[in-house]
Amino acid sequence: MTLDLLLAAGTLALKVIFYGTLGFYLTTLGNPGALRQSVLTVGALDRWPSTALFRWRTGVRHPYSLPDPWTAPDRDGYVVVVYNHKTGEEDEVPGVLHLAKYCPTYPMWPKKRAQTKARMLRTARITLLVRVFFFVVFFLGAFAALTWLTFTHDWRWSIALGVLAVHQLAFYRANTYFVWLKWWLLLVIGIGTWVYQRGEPFETSAICVVGVVLTLAILGQWHMATSPSFERMRNMEHGPFDPRRQRKPW
Repeated sequence: MTLDLLLAAGTLALKVIFYGTLGFYLTTLGNPGALRQSVLTVGALDRWPSTALFRWRTGVRHPYSLPDPWTAPDRDGYVVVVYNHKTGEEDEVPGVLHLAKYCPTYPMWPKKRAQTKARMLRTARITLLVRVFFFVVFFLGAFAALTWLTFTHDWRWSIALGVLAVHQLAFYRANTYFVWLKWWLLLVIGIGTWVYQRGEPFETSAICVVGVVLTLAILGQWHMATSPSFERMRNMEHGPFDPRRQRKPW
């Protein structure tokens, strides 16, 4: 009996982790913050002269680069090459565009040869259309589906709805993707599914506790991503941001 309960709890935990991770990822791809970033990218590219060329560089960094919610500002990205009529030479401005490596639109961007403004704009507009698709299908679709399940099937779906809402708001405000699969969160989910398998009244209690823990974890990471003290530690590479330390806060 105990072995069957553990197997059932383990199977359920794997399902929660898989569908939870996949749901967070797909919904975040359509987050309004990511959609806004695509719109800003089109606008930023459109402001450059038609003679500008874009080249792919590694390790570029520039204070005026567009913020990307998926990558740090010193990751690989595009630089723009513009002809300077005063000096008669080409000026290279770094950090014009950073790409999200874990976004499905990443392979669409050409990186081997110098690209014209027209080619870059065409790719940016296609990327924007893909973002709109993710926004309608996965972002709005996820909230609509969870709301429908809450009112038509079980009120406990509202807990998943709340966790997703906090996660998406944190992503939008902090411009950072929060990786929630930490070992202690996996442990909480595993214990929660084991308690859930014992039936009522443990089912509702397990769902509520796991939902609260996930929400607090997201809020904590949100605070770490936006707190001025953590920003200073990040810039000075102190504490959890020390490169000599293997573990990271997220």
